[in-house]
Amino acid sequence: MLHMTDMGMTDMKRRQVVVAGLTTVAAAGLSACGDSAVPANVDSSALVAAARRLAGIRVLFAHQSVGGNVLHGVEALAQELQIPIRIVDFKGLPRDRGPGIFHFRVGENGKPETKVDAFVELLTRSERPLFDVAVLKFCYVDLDVTDAGRAKSLFKYFANAHQKLQLTRPDVRQVPATMPLMAEINTWKTPIRRLIGMGAYGDAENIVRNVYNAEVRTTFRGTSIFDIANAESMEGGPGRQSGFMQNGQFMQTLSPLNTGDGGHLNELGSRLAAAEFIRAAANALTLP
Repeated sequence: MLHMTDMGMTDMKRRQVVVAGLTTVAAAGLSACGDSAVPANVDSSALVAAARRLAGIRVLFAHQSVGGNVLHGVEALAQELQIPIRIVDFKGLPRDRGPGIFHFRVGENGKPETKVDAFVELLTRSERPLFDVAVLKFCYVDLDVTDAGRAKSLFKYFANAHQKLQLTRPDVRQVPATMPLMAEINTWKTPIRRLIGMGAYGDAENIVRNVYNAEVRTTFRGTSIFDIANAESMEGGPGRQSGFMQNGQFMQTLSPLNTGDGGHLNELGSRLAAAEFIRAAANALTLP
């Protein structure tokens, strides 16, 4: 079941997105700790400890464009924290056995099963590539549909592959990831659509992504999860998230504070997602 940490509102159907003064608020999110690049709603001491652990292990990160935003944020945070986290872009197999984040563009956007297959193929190659932790991240376009059944079928495909890898590569700790989200699309029709209960454009697709994310959080509860959706929805204040209510459940959306185009991450969004990635990857070896 999806959770929401800021439910004290009289009108639960009202959007939580703050649409005024986005540039000012986003800048405040980065500057609240002086000149630090660490977002104000990230525990900096915990982030430092996680970054130090991450700097000493080998992480496989399979992704597409939003993953590039995440890595940009990792670079910025690592520089700010003065912790050397090596990031290596590779094709085929990594050429060395040192620590770092080894990343590659996986599969084809819009065809998420190809991403799962490529991820499994790499880890099960005869060379047995050395990694401590492995993360596969989908893209929001992988569930750009309105059929919730598609989210469930994709999750089943991923979960089966996850189980296979647990048997064939028990030496690699897998970190499941939630599905990235998109921001609400506001037009002049949005108030009318709200009034008649249709929701904003893009709501139906974000609901499907939330269905997938609920499967991830439920199935892998108690393990280390790269919850990029939760990071993307952060609004800058304690417990505040961007989203809307649907049949009594809170549906997360990408906060407009964290994006410039409604899908990819800006500087603030990149750092929030990066902090979550660092936490999840570093904790993977200590959690079940």
